[in-house]
Amino acid sequence: MTHTEVILTLQRRLCDGLKSMGGQLLQTTDKDVCDLTLNDFYQMFWDDDNIIVMDCKASVGMGFSDLDSYVLSEFGIPAWAAPNFEFSQPKLVRYGFIGFGEDRYDRQVLYSANDRLVFVENGSDRLAISVGIDGLVFFLVAYAMMVECAISSDRCAAINNRIPMDLIFAFESIYKNEYGYLYDGSFVEEEVGRLRYSGSEA
Repeated sequence: MTHTEVILTLQRRLCDGLKSMGGQLLQTTDKDVCDLTLNDFYQMFWDDDNIIVMDCKASVGMGFSDLDSYVLSEFGIPAWAAPNFEFSQPKLVRYGFIGFGEDRYDRQVLYSANDRLVFVENGSDRLAISVGIDGLVFFLVAYAMMVECAISSDRCAAINNRIPMDLIFAFESIYKNEYGYLYDGSFVEEEVGRLRYSGSEA
C-alpha cells in the first residue's frame, strides 16, 4: 500500500473503534465519525504545540522505514500520551535500535530498524506495542478514546481508577483486531492487566 492508503486504513480502523466505544465522545465533533481524519484525532486528544515531528530524510537516515519517517514528518507523535508515555526526539541508542521515549516505570520505548517493532524494553524482554510508528499512533489514539469515553460520563474516572470494564474490553478488542498476534506477553497485555486489577492512572 502507498503511504496515503496506509493512513486512510488507519483512519477507518480508528473510526470503527470509536463507534464501538460510543458514549458522549461521539458528540465532541461536528463531523460524522466516519469522516474523521487522523488530524482530527490528534486535535481531539493532543495539543498542536505538544507534537514531536522529525524531518523525513533525517529519520530515514537514522533507521526508520519510509512509512514511519512519513508518519513522523507529517503527523508526529505527542510529547506525552496516556498511559503515561513521555516521548522525545528519536536518537540511536545502539546499532539498529532507536529510542524515543519512556513509560510510567521509566522503561525505554524503542524502535527496531530491522522489523519496525515498537516495544518497551523490560530488562532482556521486549514488550511489544505495535509494528511501526503508524501502529504506535493507532495504539495511543485507541487508548485515548477509552480514557476520554470514561471521563465523558465520570470526570474523575481516570484519576480515581474507575474506567468501566466494558471500555477496557473494547480497547483490548480494538487492539487485538489489529495486533492480536503481538498480544501475548506484550506491553498492551500488561497494561490491560493493570487496568483490570487496579484501574487506571492514565
